[in-house]
Amino acid sequence: MDITTLGAAVALSKKGVEKDVGDLKRDVAALSEDVEGKLDGNQGAGNAGKLLGIGSDGSVVPTAPTGGGVINDAATGADTTWSSGKIDAAKQNRQADNGTFDGVDLSTIYADADALYADLAAENYDHIHVGDYWPVTLNGTYRDYGNMTCPAGVTYYTDEDMTAEAGVTSEDVMVTGMTQDTNIPGCHKPFVTIKISNVTYYVAWDDCLDYQEKTLANAIMKFEVAGINQYWRYGDSGKNGFENGKPHLLLSARDGLPHTLKMRKCNEVWEGQHIDEFTGDGSTADFTLSGTVGTIGYVWVAGTRKAYNTDYTFGNDKITFKAGKIPANGAKVEVEWCEGFTPWTGSSLYRTFNDPDHGILPLIQAADAKLFSHIYTGPNDKGMRYHGEYRNKTNQTGGDWQDRGVLFLPLEDEIWGRWIHASGGNGYCAMSQWPIYMGGRRHFAKGAGNAASRYSVWCASSTYVYGFAHVSHRGFPDSYGANNALAAAPCFLLS
Repeated sequence: MDITTLGAAVALSKKGVEKDVGDLKRDVAALSEDVEGKLDGNQGAGNAGKLLGIGSDGSVVPTAPTGGGVINDAATGADTTWSSGKIDAAKQNRQADNGTFDGVDLSTIYADADALYADLAAENYDHIHVGDYWPVTLNGTYRDYGNMTCPAGVTYYTDEDMTAEAGVTSEDVMVTGMTQDTNIPGCHKPFVTIKISNVTYYVAWDDCLDYQEKTLANAIMKFEVAGINQYWRYGDSGKNGFENGKPHLLLSARDGLPHTLKMRKCNEVWEGQHIDEFTGDGSTADFTLSGTVGTIGYVWVAGTRKAYNTDYTFGNDKITFKAGKIPANGAKVEVEWCEGFTPWTGSSLYRTFNDPDHGILPLIQAADAKLFSHIYTGPNDKGMRYHGEYRNKTNQTGGDWQDRGVLFLPLEDEIWGRWIHASGGNGYCAMSQWPIYMGGRRHFAKGAGNAASRYSVWCASSTYVYGFAHVSHRGFPDSYGANNALAAAPCFLLS
């Protein structure tokens, strides 16, 4: 091909390219005009969240999604499954992906606890997931009823019998030791120990205060969403009686309180303990106690402890001695009874949590009054029912009402799960594992922001007469004597 022919071919090719480019520009312009004509308009606030589709007449219309997919939640950054235009209910109890999941600080999404509650009451869980938390900063003094204080002005002794005086306390002194004795009323020795200048002395139990004051300073408690609508009933009549009741969040402290706390002063010394005294006449078998009895502790006749079912029975606040076991004429009868129905409600830690004037509860109220106003307190201001409730009971009277406390601890089955009906029977299937604990022991190790992770903490389950379950340092269930000190992570319902 000569140079003239080549130049003509190039010129022709150039014209073709220019024509193609021009056609493309015209096509784009037409498409833009078409799109603007059909889409450049306000679709209406009521169509928020919908997709744009083609209607039967060919026009563009807002359309709800009909398949499945994943939407990114702009507020939390979390992926949320959608179906039929609504948040999938299964996502309500979305579990943290691993043990170090920090969750979302709900106070960064909601202006205050009232706003959080408004979404909860409307059953809108778009921004509420298991593992998210509401922070509360606790400040102030509370009473630890698992310990005691010897006040100033008390005589102390060098011997257990408290016969050799050594001096008088010049200031409040922490009690360092309490000794159990189940063979005497009260189940404890009449003395406690203190230390002055590192020397151990003895003082009378009855001369001491039954608490020790402790102070919290900017203790940040992250109350984590452990479950959403976890309980089908928890003390009120509920919505339509049988159904799920009011929407509620189960919140559990991610961190233990800064101070380790005892479950009881002594293993078998219950809070709310009373000792009633009577005198036998040789014929009276029934002895009526002086108050509303939750649990019978021990019974002594003439200084000897008697055995339940062998020597006496108990019912309706009355002790009845069996034939041949009736106290003799002039015999001193002493009955120890407690106000708490369960080992947990009879514990010092329960009182430390729930004392309305000096417990942890009023510190939460002082820290966040709006949050406190939505904490479930129950019909008798003692919180939700124990998990063994009867469904048809809607008031707090009768032995089948078991208060759990406004602030409470999880049971063993709520942490590790419960066996099936075939091995446990009806009552043992009433409770389910909290979603926050599903997926393995790694979920127990969260926290450590204040004093402890959520392992090595107390549970509300009593393992034997003087011990309670706890989450061990490796995350498995274990038991511990009630007079030992462990971390405590309070829980409550927001409803």
